[in-house]
Amino acid sequence: MNRPSAALAVVLALCGALAGYLLRGASRDDAETARLQAELDAAQAARAAAEGARSAAETRAAAAERELGAARRDAQRVAREAEAAAAAAAAAPPPAPEAATDVAAAEEEETWRTRVGRYPAFAFEDGGEHIHDALAEIDWGSVAEHMSAMVPLIDEIAGALAAGRPPSPEALGATQQHNGPLVVAALRLQQEGVPGTGPNGSFTHPAFMTNAIAANLEALGLALDANQMRRLGDIGADYERRDRERLAAYADATPQIRKLADEAQEKGAFFEAALGVLRADQRTALVPEAARGRVALDLFSEGLVWVGRAQPLRFRDPAHLTELVEAQFIAHVDPAARDAAHRVVADWVAALPSAVTEREPDALEQNGILVASHVTTCALHVAQLVETLLRDVAVGDEAAQRLRAVGGTVVPLLQSGT
Repeated sequence: MNRPSAALAVVLALCGALAGYLLRGASRDDAETARLQAELDAAQAARAAAEGARSAAETRAAAAERELGAARRDAQRVAREAEAAAAAAAAAPPPAPEAATDVAAAEEEETWRTRVGRYPAFAFEDGGEHIHDALAEIDWGSVAEHMSAMVPLIDEIAGALAAGRPPSPEALGATQQHNGPLVVAALRLQQEGVPGTGPNGSFTHPAFMTNAIAANLEALGLALDANQMRRLGDIGADYERRDRERLAAYADATPQIRKLADEAQEKGAFFEAALGVLRADQRTALVPEAARGRVALDLFSEGLVWVGRAQPLRFRDPAHLTELVEAQFIAHVDPAARDAAHRVVADWVAALPSAVTEREPDALEQNGILVASHVTTCALHVAQLVETLLRDVAVGDEAAQRLRAVGGTVVPLLQSGT
């Protein structure tokens, strides 16, 4: 019994060993298979991914090709449109001059619009930067305050004189009080070289007056608009150009009265044009009707140039006027030339227009408040008289020097009732 058991044990041992071997072999085959399957699966996945990437790349390439084609077509279209526009521009007529003018005018008006309320709003080329600096240093608020305050006082004074009454001391005193700061401004302008004869000549120069007009009207609530500013600036610039040409044309020996008369004439034209830019209410706010154009009363006229420089000559007839003029202009002529000088004066009186010799003075003129334009007219005639005496008569050195230095004019006034 012991042998079979041993054999069985051996068989069982062998079977167990074989089973273990077989089991171990089977386990190795399954793992290898799994590995190979995993590798196959990975390869298939990689191929699928590659196929997907290739397909995506082909899709993107196709889209890019379409976009490139569209861009090429757009570029060709733009090029055709540009060629067509260039051809149309070449064939089109030039723009109308008035269109370009309108654009320039609009731009200029916008420039002036920015200057409204800023002073100095007008600063011209004449005289250089020191004049611009002088204008910048002026207290324009003070100028407007005092000039506008004088308007009702001047109106009262003019009304009294026209009615034959003396002005009230209060009106005269207040006028002088407000005039003081303006005198300071005039002297400063003269010192800084603003062109003009005397302080009032500088005061009435458009470089000052354009700004004074604008500042006064703004203070009175009647400010200039941009179009008025532009027009006023153009008028001032035109005066400055003509004034430079005038001054450059004089010789060293040109009589002073010729320069003064020409200056007043140009300033009369400036003020007429400048006030013509304003509305009626603006003009009345600056100058009352009774004082308009009157020497010493109208602050916006050439009349200020003639303050202290215009002498009324009240005459009865031409012979009397000849005597009065001779006393003014040929008293220092050499005795040998006196007869020749007398003939020049007599001829000059005879040639005066009736507007000078036959004009009846009004109530203000009878009180010494002359009409500025009439004074300028008389001054132009006086300048002709002085030039004729210097040219045609051997008046002598002293008389010639005196004649060239004459710095004012006579204003013939026909005496009432003659």
